[in-house]
Amino acid sequence: MDLDSPTIVESAYADAAAHVLTAALCDDPGFTHVLPDARVRQEALQAFYGYIVRDAIRFGRVLAVRDAAGIAGVSISYPPGAHPLPVGRKLGALPPMARILVRSPRQVLAFAQLGSAIDAAFPRDPLTYIEALGVRPDAQRRGHGRRLMARILRDADHTGADCYLETSRDVNVPYYESMGFASLGEFAPLRRGGPAEARMRRTRPV
Repeated sequence: MDLDSPTIVESAYADAAAHVLTAALCDDPGFTHVLPDARVRQEALQAFYGYIVRDAIRFGRVLAVRDAAGIAGVSISYPPGAHPLPVGRKLGALPPMARILVRSPRQVLAFAQLGSAIDAAFPRDPLTYIEALGVRPDAQRRGHGRRLMARILRDADHTGADCYLETSRDVNVPYYESMGFASLGEFAPLRRGGPAEARMRRTRPV
């Protein structure tokens, strides 16, 4: 198998996958807005993605592509009905975030409010949800993200599900449009004072 062919991430590699997502997404406008302190943001995202990767290993799918240096890119997706997370699963994120919450409560609260706004905007019909897509900074622009997305979209088409995602980078909109996604409404904040977000949906081919 080629190193850059997507493979399913197992629990032994959860921390490594979370590290890649943290490195790839730490300068995301949504995260820099609610977590302005770089150190807090790094720690919060590592804790958050450490939990979400493990949750998605159980309830969704975590894929990775690899290169000679290790994991190059990671995607997290959930099948229809598995997202937004129910309260019980959300509470599982508290222990990993507890230390950061004690030290930086306002930033962690803002981070949680962003998550709540994203959940509130989630369409009500069953969809495959692409929670995260990230490529290690030194491995970007080599097609890793497209390989991960192609696998997600193929699997979603096989089950007959539409796909949904959000992005707070306007430059990502044409990237996802090239894969069949279309914007739902304007590129606008999901919560007052928050970063602009594009909500995008891909309808399964007939």
